[in-house]
Amino acid sequence: MSQTTRSQRIINALNQLQQFLPAHRAGDEVAIHVLTGASVTAVASDDAEDGMLFVRFPGGESVQVIGDLYLELQVTESARLVVDGPSDGSSAYAKRSAADLKHFRRKSDLE
Repeated sequence: MSQTTRSQRIINALNQLQQFLPAHRAGDEVAIHVLTGASVTAVASDDAEDGMLFVRFPGGESVQVIGDLYLELQVTESARLVVDGPSDGSSAYAKRSAADLKHFRRKSDLE
């Protein structure tokens, strides 16, 4: 059995965040950011602990990133989505999100 690389472990963590979770399928070795369409994969390396990631954006632009820093940015974005989302937040964004979600669920018969 092969050992999971640091990059793969970071991708597994990304796939648990709100902005990646809707596109996650079990066994995927990719994380897809559903708000931007960017796909994140591990960079092939002889060092299993280097943690580098390859981010490919729609349209073909791609960049290598330091996985730990990218995860930190995405965790921060996820926290913002939770705080401003319709479920638990008390900010103006959260209240508006909750009202809009209720409206669309009712209007589209999704209740």
